Amino acid sequence: MKVNSQINKTIQWISFLSWELFQTVLALFSGIGIAILYKLYTISKSQNGWVVDASITKGAFSLGPVIFGPKGLKADWTDHLFVHESGHSIQSQYLGPLYIFVIGIPSVLSAWLIPEAHNQRWYEVWANRLAIKKAKKHFIGFDTAAYIEEGRCSHYQNSRNGGYNYFGNPIDYRFAFVDLLLILPSLLLIQLMIYFIYIIGF
Repeated sequence: MKVNSQINKTIQWISFLSWELFQTVLALFSGIGIAILYKLYTISKSQNGWVVDASITKGAFSLGPVIFGPKGLKADWTDHLFVHESGHSIQSQYLGPLYIFVIGIPSVLSAWLIPEAHNQRWYEVWANRLAIKKAKKHFIGFDTAAYIEEGRCSHYQNSRNGGYNYFGNPIDYRFAFVDLLLILPSLLLIQLMIYFIYIIGF
């Protein structure tokens, strides 16, 4: 069992420093930026990497092995915000260098431009599905129904704020034209990167 655990950790580190290197580097600079511009409280270990809690007032975000969130955020499956962000960390493992373009940029844009419908976007729904599987593996008493349904309180307290989780995290997706619009900046950025590589002569 210990051998398997060590193998998994080795594979994770290889992923962090190769397949997910782009996110790992961004996470490093984001951590430095947060430490300068905000107040950074603690850095704790999670199953997929690390959790950084800081004086961030709205939501959380994930960059490869690192989850950034509000004060008190830890790797605790009773906190549904952490659960959701762990889903994004798994997406990073799957997509590698494409994560920022396929998930990261559209997610930031939808959270900024259409916050009321942000959690209904396909990449958020996918993160929720992945997160539920992960949470049920690590937390036998995980309240799946409360995690999914808006307004339904979990039967356990959120370790971060002492309350009961009641924000919904949908697992069903319906196509919306806005999803095509949200991916356009990523496509443009990829095109610019390819053009830059061409210009410098690679």
